[in-house]
Amino acid sequence: MSSIIKVDTIQTAAGGTPTAADLGLNTTGSVVKVQKHEFTSSQTILSTSLVDVTDSEFNFTPTLSSSSLLIMCDVHYYNEASSTNNGWQLVVKVDGTPVIAEGNDFEIYKNNLGGSGWDVYGRVHRQMMYTNTSTSTKAIKLAGSTYVATSGNRLQISAGGGFTTNITVMEIAG
Repeated sequence: MSSIIKVDTIQTAAGGTPTAADLGLNTTGSVVKVQKHEFTSSQTILSTSLVDVTDSEFNFTPTLSSSSLLIMCDVHYYNEASSTNNGWQLVVKVDGTPVIAEGNDFEIYKNNLGGSGWDVYGRVHRQMMYTNTSTSTKAIKLAGSTYVATSGNRLQISAGGGFTTNITVMEIAG
């Protein structure tokens, strides 16, 4: 014997839209929401302090207050180092605070110890988990710095504006 239930709307006792949990479904570990932000604008960074990367900022509004946000970035960079002990770092910020992965105090760091100059074009990939505690909108962006701030020791994101950099956020139910 089979049964069919047909309804136009399911509501909670209070008249609201039910969540999966209201319906008795376990969504722990499921991807709830995905958002990708891309930009191609180029920015040169010549600072030993973190500088926000132009056009990298976007807003992400979590669906759940007790979820985790898996933040993944795929960044095109150009790095010029004209002398030794030069390098750079790149971090992801959520609401202005760097998200630290795996106990490190920086996300990406390259350092020239060879004694002569070099130019490197490349792409770095990084991911980190952010523990979410509310459904308030989060401002997510990249920030970078150089170890030595001179014109011959610079970091450029999306060099020349011809390369795409992106940040993807996946919200995972807790």
